[in-house]
Amino acid sequence: MLKIKEITIHNIALPLQGTIRMSKVIIEKSNSILVKVKSTEEISGWGEAASSLSMTGESAAGMILALEYIKNEIINKEIESVEDISELIQRSIYGNYAAKSAIEVALVDLLAKTQKKTFSELIGIKRRKEIPIIWRIAGAKNETDEAKKMKDRGFSAFKIKVGANAIAEDLSRAENLRRALGEDIQLTADANAGYSSKDALDLCSKIDSAGLDYMEQPVNGYDVETMKKCNSLMDTPLSADEGIHSQSDLILHKKMDAADG
Repeated sequence: MLKIKEITIHNIALPLQGTIRMSKVIIEKSNSILVKVKSTEEISGWGEAASSLSMTGESAAGMILALEYIKNEIINKEIESVEDISELIQRSIYGNYAAKSAIEVALVDLLAKTQKKTFSELIGIKRRKEIPIIWRIAGAKNETDEAKKMKDRGFSAFKIKVGANAIAEDLSRAENLRRALGEDIQLTADANAGYSSKDALDLCSKIDSAGLDYMEQPVNGYDVETMKKCNSLMDTPLSADEGIHSQSDLILHKKMDAADG
């Protein structure tokens, strides 16, 4: 059993090498909150979560306020299991899922180190040994040239940011990139909930022509009904992102056949 001695919160903003143009926002910095949790045994665990009003509804300032509140709720508490951590965090404050995830990961990391286990050994799940790094296609003047250049550098997975343009333009971008990259490269498209219900249904009825590995979150995260309709219109797998904030959200999407992953 470990006892929480100290919690520190760090707000970081790292400048990006290039601008990322998403459906609702232009990103020039990577804004994240880091949380460090230390036990009475002087062992530390770390967690991180991004701040994004357009995706999670949580700003850096709001996350810090929530984490300060959670900090006061859990300091000096004793923890023995992952279940203890989950219950402690969920009871501490309503909502604020990004802030909760940062401190929850820090606590799981701390517990794993205390028990001399890896993170995956502690939670009992190890799905893979490695994952490909995804290169975002999000606003370059010549996207196909950029994609081919990064493919030559060894990238094998690409994600197109869509949702800020007309349907025909986004569809054309996806088709052109598939032709440029070939069939052996993972290519996905992410709208970050940028389309209206009408436009999402229009796009999803045509998106199979792009040969995507999956299409991600075309509409608002709360619009599960339109996600279900989109999923029925295409063979391309549909992924949920902004619509998933809890286990109950996962269950709802699965039950309604509103997403494939």
